Amino acid sequence: MNVTQSAVRDCPVCDASGRVPRPDYSLDPWRIVECTQCRMIYLENAPAQALLKTEYAWEGSKTDERTRRRQGRALYYAFSDSLKKIRDFFHRLRGLRKETRYIVTFSPGQRVLDVGCGSGNTLADLPNHFIPYGIEPSPGLCETAHRLFAARGGACIHDVAVGGFARLAGSKFDFVVMRSFLEHDSEAMATLKAAHGALNE
Repeated sequence: MNVTQSAVRDCPVCDASGRVPRPDYSLDPWRIVECTQCRMIYLENAPAQALLKTEYAWEGSKTDERTRRRQGRALYYAFSDSLKKIRDFFHRLRGLRKETRYIVTFSPGQRVLDVGCGSGNTLADLPNHFIPYGIEPSPGLCETAHRLFAARGGACIHDVAVGGFARLAGSKFDFVVMRSFLEHDSEAMATLKAAHGALNE
């Protein structure tokens, strides 16, 4: 993987510059460190945000990582994949998936924004009165989600989280979803602040 455009950064939580290496968590070329002030453990050389829309788009990076993890662990992953299929089967029997049930139960209104929405599947299952929006850095997944969302009066923005919120400036939402996303965001605090600002009071 090319990380030549990756920045060495301070703690994404408290902005402290003091850090110690955590080689026990690191996997070359990625360097995991621990903040000496707040003890946050984070990726020191996170890729530049722009690369998430190209070189590190989810479709490619997910496949590469899946292949790497499965090397020499075929039996473990055969068992894991079977469990996931069983879980998905029971979810389908129950109707709405867990995230969708949360939105239906707790959203005070109709406008829902999914940050890192992928192909839009989470919001696609919402009842028809909801209007789905998304932010997605992967161009292919964003295009798929946009088709789904536009048919219901919404849209999907092709951008990283912070950039997407900037492009949606002035828009307000009743519910913001970040499913399996925030832990991967190198600008997590900025994303949370932007999400807070985008919520209806």
